[in-house]
Amino acid sequence: MDQSYVGLNSTFDYLTKEPESIIANREVSMLGVWSVSSCKSGYGVRNLRDNSLETYWQSDGVQPHWVAVEYPKKTNIRKIGIYMDYLQDESYTPSKITILSGYTFLDLKVETELDLYEPKGWRFVELFDEDHNYIRAFILQIKITNNHQSGRDTHLRQVKIYAPIAESNVPKAIGEFTDPNYLKYNYIK
Repeated sequence: MDQSYVGLNSTFDYLTKEPESIIANREVSMLGVWSVSSCKSGYGVRNLRDNSLETYWQSDGVQPHWVAVEYPKKTNIRKIGIYMDYLQDESYTPSKITILSGYTFLDLKVETELDLYEPKGWRFVELFDEDHNYIRAFILQIKITNNHQSGRDTHLRQVKIYAPIAESNVPKAIGEFTDPNYLKYNYIK
Protein backbone atom coordinates (compact mmCIF):
# COMPACT_ATOMS: atom_id res chain seq x y z
CA MET A 1 0.00 0.00 0.00
CA ASP A 2 1.25 3.49 -0.87
CA GLN A 3 2.44 5.30 2.27
CA SER A 4 1.49 8.79 1.22
CA TYR A 5 -0.91 10.55 -1.07
CA VAL A 6 -0.48 13.98 -2.56
CA GLY A 7 -3.70 15.75 -3.51
CA LEU A 8 -4.45 19.25 -4.70
CA ASN A 9 -2.51 21.67 -2.51
CA SER A 10 -2.04 19.13 0.28
CA THR A 11 -0.08 16.24 1.64
CA PHE A 12 -1.88 13.27 3.13
CA ASP A 13 -0.21 10.89 5.58
CA TYR A 14 -1.33 7.36 6.48
CA LEU A 15 -0.82 7.06 10.25
CA THR A 16 -2.31 4.96 13.00
CA LYS A 17 -1.54 7.45 15.78
CA GLU A 18 -0.96 11.17 16.04
CA PRO A 19 2.63 11.96 14.99
CA GLU A 20 5.13 13.80 17.16
CA SER A 21 5.07 16.68 14.63
CA ILE A 22 1.56 17.56 15.87
CA ILE A 23 3.29 18.92 18.99
CA ALA A 24 4.57 21.82 16.83
CA ASN A 25 0.94 22.72 16.10
CA ARG A 26 -1.90 23.99 18.23
CA GLU A 27 -5.30 22.36 18.09
CA VAL A 28 -7.99 24.92 17.23
CA SER A 29 -10.95 22.56 16.96
CA MET A 30 -12.52 23.83 20.17
CA LEU A 31 -12.50 27.47 18.99
CA GLY A 32 -15.14 26.86 16.33
CA VAL A 33 -18.82 25.98 16.21
CA TRP A 34 -19.37 22.49 14.78
CA SER A 35 -22.27 21.39 12.58
CA VAL A 36 -23.11 18.31 10.52
CA SER A 37 -25.36 17.68 7.52
CA SER A 38 -27.35 15.07 9.49
CA CYS A 39 -26.92 12.51 12.25
CA LYS A 40 -28.58 9.47 13.77
CA SER A 41 -29.92 10.08 17.25
CA GLY A 42 -27.08 9.72 19.76
CA TYR A 43 -24.34 9.84 17.08
CA GLY A 44 -23.83 13.57 16.62
CA VAL A 45 -21.02 16.12 16.74
CA ARG A 46 -20.27 15.36 20.39
CA ASN A 47 -18.90 11.96 19.33
CA LEU A 48 -16.43 13.61 16.92
CA ARG A 49 -14.94 15.69 19.73
CA ASP A 50 -14.94 13.34 22.74
CA ASN A 51 -11.35 12.01 22.20
CA SER A 52 -12.64 8.43 22.12
CA LEU A 53 -11.90 6.19 19.15
CA GLU A 54 -14.80 3.94 20.18
CA THR A 55 -17.51 6.53 19.42
CA TYR A 56 -18.38 8.06 16.04
CA TRP A 57 -20.57 10.51 14.18
CA GLN A 58 -23.04 8.73 11.90
CA SER A 59 -24.78 10.61 9.13
CA ASP A 60 -28.38 9.94 8.21
CA GLY A 61 -29.69 10.52 4.71
CA VAL A 62 -28.45 10.91 1.18
CA GLN A 63 -24.91 11.87 0.20
CA PRO A 64 -22.98 14.06 0.24
CA HIS A 65 -22.56 14.26 4.02
CA TRP A 66 -20.50 16.97 5.66
CA VAL A 67 -18.96 18.21 8.89
CA ALA A 68 -18.29 21.95 9.17
CA VAL A 69 -16.47 24.16 11.65
CA GLU A 70 -17.24 27.90 11.75
CA TYR A 71 -14.74 30.20 13.46
CA PRO A 72 -15.65 33.64 14.87
CA LYS A 73 -12.59 35.16 13.19
CA LYS A 74 -10.40 34.21 10.27
CA THR A 75 -8.25 31.31 11.45
CA ASN A 76 -4.98 29.86 10.19
CA ILE A 77 -5.39 26.17 9.42
CA ARG A 78 -2.35 23.97 8.94
CA LYS A 79 -3.59 20.37 9.29
CA ILE A 80 -6.72 18.35 9.65
CA GLY A 81 -6.68 14.97 11.37
CA ILE A 82 -9.49 12.49 10.65
CA TYR A 83 -9.72 9.09 12.35
CA MET A 84 -11.49 6.34 10.38
CA ASP A 85 -11.60 2.57 10.88
CA TYR A 86 -12.58 0.43 7.89
CA LEU A 87 -12.26 -2.81 9.90
CA GLN A 88 -15.04 -1.72 12.26
CA ASP A 89 -17.17 0.47 9.98
CA GLU A 90 -16.88 -1.23 6.55
CA SER A 91 -19.47 0.33 4.20
CA TYR A 92 -19.82 3.35 6.51
CA THR A 93 -16.16 4.29 5.86
CA PRO A 94 -15.55 7.19 3.44
CA SER A 95 -13.78 6.41 0.17
CA LYS A 96 -13.78 9.99 -1.17
CA ILE A 97 -13.48 13.16 0.91
CA THR A 98 -13.37 16.77 -0.28
CA ILE A 99 -12.06 19.48 2.04
CA LEU A 100 -13.36 22.99 1.44
CA SER A 101 -12.77 26.37 3.08
CA GLY A 102 -14.09 29.90 2.76
CA TYR A 103 -15.59 32.95 4.38
CA THR A 104 -19.22 31.76 4.22
CA PHE A 105 -21.05 28.60 3.20
CA LEU A 106 -21.81 30.34 -0.11
CA ASP A 107 -18.18 30.81 -1.20
CA LEU A 108 -16.54 27.54 -0.16
CA LYS A 109 -13.71 26.46 -2.45
CA VAL A 110 -12.11 23.06 -2.78
CA GLU A 111 -8.76 22.79 -0.98
CA THR A 112 -8.14 19.12 -1.68
CA GLU A 113 -9.82 15.87 -2.66
CA LEU A 114 -8.79 12.56 -1.11
CA ASP A 115 -9.35 9.06 -2.43
CA LEU A 116 -9.18 6.52 0.39
CA TYR A 117 -8.77 2.77 0.31
CA GLU A 118 -9.86 0.97 3.49
CA PRO A 119 -8.40 3.56 5.89
CA LYS A 120 -7.55 2.54 9.46
CA GLY A 121 -6.19 5.18 11.81
CA TRP A 122 -5.44 8.87 11.70
CA ARG A 123 -5.23 10.58 8.33
CA PHE A 124 -3.53 13.97 8.46
CA VAL A 125 -3.97 16.45 5.65
CA GLU A 126 -1.72 19.49 5.52
CA LEU A 127 -3.45 22.38 3.76
CA PHE A 128 -1.79 25.24 1.92
CA ASP A 129 -2.63 27.64 -0.89
CA GLU A 130 -0.96 28.15 -4.29
CA ASP A 131 1.84 30.20 -2.64
CA HIS A 132 2.47 27.42 -0.09
CA ASN A 133 1.03 29.47 2.78
CA TYR A 134 -1.35 27.87 5.24
CA ILE A 135 -4.98 28.57 4.51
CA ARG A 136 -6.96 31.20 6.42
CA ALA A 137 -10.71 30.75 6.66
CA PHE A 138 -13.84 31.34 8.68
CA ILE A 139 -15.34 27.99 7.65
CA LEU A 140 -13.79 24.60 7.08
CA GLN A 141 -15.92 21.80 5.65
CA ILE A 142 -15.17 18.09 5.31
CA LYS A 143 -17.50 16.66 2.66
CA ILE A 144 -17.91 12.89 2.23
CA THR A 145 -19.01 12.18 -1.35
CA ASN A 146 -18.55 8.38 -1.51
CA ASN A 147 -18.29 5.45 0.90
CA HIS A 148 -16.75 2.02 0.51
CA GLN A 149 -19.07 -0.68 -0.90
CA SER A 150 -21.48 2.09 -2.01
CA GLY A 151 -22.55 2.69 1.60
CA ARG A 152 -25.14 5.36 2.21
CA ASP A 153 -24.35 6.69 5.71
CA THR A 154 -20.92 7.64 7.03
CA HIS A 155 -18.91 7.08 10.22
CA LEU A 156 -16.12 9.46 11.28
CA ARG A 157 -14.59 8.65 14.66
CA GLN A 158 -12.59 11.81 15.42
CA VAL A 159 -11.72 15.09 13.71
CA LYS A 160 -9.03 17.53 14.87
CA ILE A 161 -7.95 20.80 13.32
CA TYR A 162 -4.50 22.30 13.87
CA ALA A 163 -3.02 25.77 13.38
CA PRO A 164 0.66 26.62 13.15
CA ILE A 165 2.21 27.95 16.33
CA ALA A 166 3.34 31.52 15.72
CA GLU A 167 7.04 32.02 16.20
CA SER A 168 7.93 34.40 18.99
CA ASN A 169 11.04 36.29 20.05
CA VAL A 170 10.33 35.46 23.68
CA PRO A 171 12.82 32.89 25.04
CA LYS A 172 11.27 29.46 25.61
CA ALA A 173 13.25 28.63 28.74
CA ILE A 174 15.01 30.57 31.46
CA GLY A 175 18.37 29.22 30.30
CA GLU A 176 17.96 31.05 27.00
CA PHE A 177 18.16 34.54 28.54
CA THR A 178 21.41 36.28 27.63
CA ASP A 179 20.77 39.84 28.78
CA PRO A 180 22.57 40.50 32.11
CA ASN A 181 19.43 42.14 33.53
CA TYR A 182 17.57 38.84 33.08
CA LEU A 183 20.41 36.51 34.01
CA LYS A 184 20.07 37.41 37.69
CA TYR A 185 16.68 35.64 37.59
CA ASN A 186 18.17 32.51 36.04
CA TYR A 187 18.25 30.59 39.34
CA ILE A 188 15.41 29.30 41.45
CA LYS A 189 15.81 30.28 45.10
